[in-house]
Amino acid sequence: MTKNVFPPGWDEKRVQELIAYYDHQTDEEVAAEIDAAFGQEAGEVELASADAYYQVINEGIQGLSPTKLAEIAEFIYFVRKRYLRAEDDRDELRQALMRAELKQASGNQS
Repeated sequence: MTKNVFPPGWDEKRVQELIAYYDHQTDEEVAAEIDAAFGQEAGEVELASADAYYQVINEGIQGLSPTKLAEIAEFIYFVRKRYLRAEDDRDELRQALMRAELKQASGNQS
């Protein structure tokens, strides 16, 4: 049996609390949390250069399967579309969450 290894400052209790927090959120709470994250002003977030972001992304995707790369591309498309047309995305967000839940549920059934 393998032992769980947690990042500094994390333990099993903290992980379980985080899981419980997200498991008990309503769709409206999820949407509000996402809206709040997208609503931050640029001055509140420390920005790096485009080259630095490119390097981090490039290093992060090295060796990923085509399936994982497709998931990442779909997510980036979703975020970009949300940024450009934020007012139209509530239904799309709910649909994406539902697809993810259905995919997860279908994967759990054998």
